Amino acid sequence: MKNMIRTKNVKIIVTVILCMVLLTGVILTKILGVSFASSNVGQGDIVKVGNGKYKIISEYDAFVQYVEPTKKSVVSVTIPDTIKAGGKTYKVVSIGDYALNDSGRTLKKVTIGSNVTCIGKMAFRYAEKLKTMTIKTTHLTKENVKLASFYSMNKKVVITVLEQKLKEYKKILKAAGLTGKNQKIKGAKMEDSNGFKNTVYDPDAEVPEPEVAMGINTAFQLRVVQTKESDKYYAGETIPIAVKAKMPHELFGSWELYMRDAGETYDICGACGRIFEPHHASFSFEDFWVHKYVSIDGKCNCITANNIFGPSKESLVAWRKVWNDRACSTVFKITLPDGMDYKEGSTKVYQVSTLNLEDYYGNPTEIKESYYHTEVNGNEVIITIDNIRKFIPNANYHVYAEIETKLNNNASDTNVVEADLTYNYGEGDRTVNLNNVNVLRP
Repeated sequence: MKNMIRTKNVKIIVTVILCMVLLTGVILTKILGVSFASSNVGQGDIVKVGNGKYKIISEYDAFVQYVEPTKKSVVSVTIPDTIKAGGKTYKVVSIGDYALNDSGRTLKKVTIGSNVTCIGKMAFRYAEKLKTMTIKTTHLTKENVKLASFYSMNKKVVITVLEQKLKEYKKILKAAGLTGKNQKIKGAKMEDSNGFKNTVYDPDAEVPEPEVAMGINTAFQLRVVQTKESDKYYAGETIPIAVKAKMPHELFGSWELYMRDAGETYDICGACGRIFEPHHASFSFEDFWVHKYVSIDGKCNCITANNIFGPSKESLVAWRKVWNDRACSTVFKITLPDGMDYKEGSTKVYQVSTLNLEDYYGNPTEIKESYYHTEVNGNEVIITIDNIRKFIPNANYHVYAEIETKLNNNASDTNVVEADLTYNYGEGDRTVNLNNVNVLRP
């Protein structure tokens, strides 16, 4: 009987201790402002971390948006570089519409982390008591700081930005509503917090070489363009030689995050869940399709046509492809053996829509001769495209060149054709060798 009483007392004591531990945890949570996010979180979920609420806007990229503080009557808000939720680290890349609009009467201090790229409309509107704001990010643009984000703030607010961004950010913040005479924007040196790059392009990274090939065929017969050895030809017969190249997408542009306004059209990839800005307002899904074969940050491999689209009810952070306007000269040089001659005026250049050099799903479109010129120098046929960007709309398109040749009396049993491609990649010229092909004589 005594043992039963002791066991019961032990259980009561253990229960009381556990309750005290839990209560202490809750109290510490309140004091420290720490919230434990659920381990079962996914895209679209809102999690509470610290004194803020965050929406997971891309599980694939680990991006979240700061939605609002956990309490409306907050005095100080720090929007961090990252948060942890469900055992995963997420980058805080945007501030939602009206995020701190309801805290204007109490909010006195705000710090914006280095990963923030977009600020939603009216995010800080009516922050009448806000005395200081520190903006650590370098990613803000006029497009991505939305309507009235800084409208009707404290008349004497002081906003500190990175020294190198002072001139640019003055224009951005004033366009977003910071127009008071006594409101100040000043620059300062800040500790580098290693914020991520909004534009997924490293200017110091080596641009990969293009995919290239040569074959004994016309550009229309794309599947066998890499034929390395021909049927046998007699002297005087026309022998088509085709060369092709898929230029690296780094030559054409880069991906960046962009905030779509409420009511605007968007696409969501059914495979990775990323949101994309349509390239044109008239439901052109160019950027959505481009991400299937032009990787975003080396992660994308979405072989699917499943997508969701429509006008958004709120501002959304989307990916878009930004095409650069840098000229990219491209030169094919085809070297014929002594036993072969080039047929004058036979050069044709095409653009073709393909995923890679082995696939084919579109008819070649012949390019105007004003975009290229041909020079014959002895045994060399040189086809120069002054700016390949003029007629290749995006990285999904390849360039093909075709010439006509024939055997002459100096032809041997095997006649080797060589070729290379030289192109400008922003840091100078680079040359890539194509495969050789053999033209046989009976």
